[in-house]
Amino acid sequence: DDHSNFTYHPTLWAAILFTVLYGIIWIVQTGQAIHYRTVFMWVMFVACALEFIGFLTRIIAIKQMTTLWPIVVSQTGLIVAPAFLAAQDYMIIGRVMSFVGKEYGYINHTKITKIFVGADIFAILTQAGGGSML
Repeated sequence: DDHSNFTYHPTLWAAILFTVLYGIIWIVQTGQAIHYRTVFMWVMFVACALEFIGFLTRIIAIKQMTTLWPIVVSQTGLIVAPAFLAAQDYMIIGRVMSFVGKEYGYINHTKITKIFVGADIFAILTQAGGGSML
């Protein structure tokens, strides 16, 4: 179809599979964060939610190939989610450095978290802006 949002034939089964997998991961992650009272894991919650929403709207985009909104939401969610995962990694590195001791790191653990999360916020905004230009 000349009016399709895809220049290839997207795979519906893969979108369904990843929607289910990220949905399960999102639920498990949320349960663990509540059970272990790890409030700092909220970034992982957002990342899993964006992946789930991204693949869910990809299913809609595959079924409605000429409708623009599902592909925009899907692409934006799938582009932005990895930046949240990276931000979570930097936050965990900061926590590990504070637990192990600042003498084992080149940079203070509070500075490394602020530097990387700040850079990640800039990347998220840039990627979201680019993803929304579809």
